Amino acid sequence: MSVAGLAQGLAWLQLAAAPVLLVALLLDAALRQRPIARRELWGLTIAVLLVLPAAATVLAPHHLLPSPPAAIAVLAAWMVGATLHLARLVHARGKVHRCRRAAAPVLTGAWLESLQGLDDHERVELAVCDDLATPLLVGRRILLPRHVFTAATALERRSILAHELSHLRRRDEALLLAAAVTRCLYWVTPLVRLAQGRLRETIEAAADDAVIAAGVPPSRYATQLVALARERIAGGGVDVGQLRTRVQAILDTHPRRAPALAWAPSLRLARLFAAATLVATATSACEARSAPSPSAPEPGSAHQIDTSRSATAP
Repeated sequence: MSVAGLAQGLAWLQLAAAPVLLVALLLDAALRQRPIARRELWGLTIAVLLVLPAAATVLAPHHLLPSPPAAIAVLAAWMVGATLHLARLVHARGKVHRCRRAAAPVLTGAWLESLQGLDDHERVELAVCDDLATPLLVGRRILLPRHVFTAATALERRSILAHELSHLRRRDEALLLAAAVTRCLYWVTPLVRLAQGRLRETIEAAADDAVIAAGVPPSRYATQLVALARERIAGGGVDVGQLRTRVQAILDTHPRRAPALAWAPSLRLARLFAAATLVATATSACEARSAPSPSAPEPGSAHQIDTSRSATAP
């Protein structure tokens, strides 16, 4: 593909992503009280956005950019922004994995006893990291900050572990990574940053629901969240607005958890259907483009002979 064709496809891709994100944001607002359904909605949206480039190669029009210089400028600007976002992502992932490698495994003690009482406890291991401010799930290892590891009560241990195990069961780490890659690809579209924030908010809300379902009193859990965030608020490491939203949702007694579960299977199927539809569309278009076009009649063919006869007939 030429540079101009690549730039045309890229421009179409950014324009096509905007309505997809807008619809997702509107549905997200409608599902405000159903965090699990919202999480599945954003999984569907990310799947569509990641498959969309396959359709751009065949569906993008060729008149979006007026001239080759404009195409080159657009492509260069996009590459600069995408490279910066990708470098930030690689740096963040590298920092997390360095912490994971340096963490000391937890082999005995109260934390393991608390873990034994939760579902899926055999799927993870615990480790302590001195460079963390809050607990974090990396792969199948739950990393615990040193101060949390030494000072947490039994109820606090249960809430932290239930929260991180919820992330593991729903594969939230992979979804957040896919969302970060999506932002690298669509960084030109303003809605993608808002969508990424909504996804993070949704993932945390669904995990908070899992903590409450594990038997932790909402008021105690909300107090623990605020205590964990207090040290980071002064340094600007916490979104105060998002923290307030989480605490309000935890303390909200509105019945919302059971209806959310009913949405999950249908949204998973919708995600798979949308991705399969885009792949099928792109594949069909590629096959249509690569199919040989009808060739012109060769000299001396029957068609030309018949035409010649008709022209000389009396």
